[in-house]
Amino acid sequence: MLGNMLVQVLNKKNQKVVTAARAKADLQVDLLEDLERLTTFILKEQPDVVINTTAIINLLECENNPEQAYLINSRLPAILAGMCDKLNLYYIQISTDHYYLGDNNNVHNEDDSIQLLNEYARTKYIGEVLTNLYEKTLIVRTNIVGFKGQEGKPTFIEWILNSLEENKKIHAFTDFYTSSIDVERFSEILYELILKQVTGVVNIGASDVVSKYEFITEIAEKLGKKHLVYEDTLQNLRQEVKRADSLGLDIQKLANLIGKDKIPTSKEVVDWVVKRYKEGVLYELPK
Repeated sequence: MLGNMLVQVLNKKNQKVVTAARAKADLQVDLLEDLERLTTFILKEQPDVVINTTAIINLLECENNPEQAYLINSRLPAILAGMCDKLNLYYIQISTDHYYLGDNNNVHNEDDSIQLLNEYARTKYIGEVLTNLYEKTLIVRTNIVGFKGQEGKPTFIEWILNSLEENKKIHAFTDFYTSSIDVERFSEILYELILKQVTGVVNIGASDVVSKYEFITEIAEKLGKKHLVYEDTLQNLRQEVKRADSLGLDIQKLANLIGKDKIPTSKEVVDWVVKRYKEGVLYELPK
């Protein structure tokens, strides 16, 4: 999802982009099986910037396969950042907001204490620590929403819209908070940070914090389907994996870097989702 949007945004900025992924990329490679091909590719291309959007994000998958989670979420970023350091390249690590629990709708800045509640959070944080050893590294904590079009693996937004289309009831959590940002505006903001060569840890998110219930209800209301959304709580969910629930991000540092007017509100993120949906994005995406 993010990789595809970054390519679109950067191409519009007249930037040359080369990609590496399992499929539909300039270099098609399995990162678990053939990391050497990736490093050779980077040596050959000599890019100015390397952006790592690869991650295992499914919480249960990380719990069941901790070695794989470590290889992708921790070891791969460390190798890429170390290589970029040797070549004097700018490295960007896309991290997570899955570090905070029990704070309701409070926001968390880049220096606030974190809680490593599960294997996903642990491996992502190790990735942060190992990449932050290098000077020209930007680590982005975020919660991105958007469209992917992958058969059988809907994104959070695709799940919402598919459920509403099929008139299915949605049980949305009133006690799970995020400051989600749409993938397009995230990519635009990241481009600005690239131009400024910002380093260290930076939060990128919406300018406010809302519950999942509020976010989903806003989408449903705009589509005339508010009656399908029901209040529920994370506490009622049978959780196979303990998860963070207070993911609000303090974006003051980001606002100081690029200006607060460029950071969307949650309502503006919802507007983007609904606009793209009405434009037919669910049916344009390759399956």
